[in-house]
Amino acid sequence: HKVGLRISFLEIHKEQINDLLGSDEKNQAKANIREDSVGGIYVEGVTEEKVINREEMLSCLERGTQNRATAFTRMNTHSSRSHAVFTVHMTQTRSRRHNGRNAIDEQKGTEEPNKKDE
Repeated sequence: HKVGLRISFLEIHKEQINDLLGSDEKNQAKANIREDSVGGIYVEGVTEEKVINREEMLSCLERGTQNRATAFTRMNTHSSRSHAVFTVHMTQTRSRRHNGRNAIDEQKGTEEPNKKDE
């Protein structure tokens, strides 16, 4: 089995979707909510970074958190003024390996035997 992990991190701030992993301010504001042909919802234009371990995942979380919008409030001097969505996309690929003999044996097992008239 092969597993792939991709991370995206976005925030909703002042009715705008910001890509927290985007490389600059222009890219951070390009994300849009879309609907696919079967009615599923997805975010278009958001950066997805491939990660291979927990440390890389936490690095994305820390970097994106630094890009979040914050402002002073009476309760907290560094209060977030937005909602954040940190998403882990996981894909799993299964592969079956056969040597030539196994592949032939499987084919033979599915064929009908020849019947001879007696």
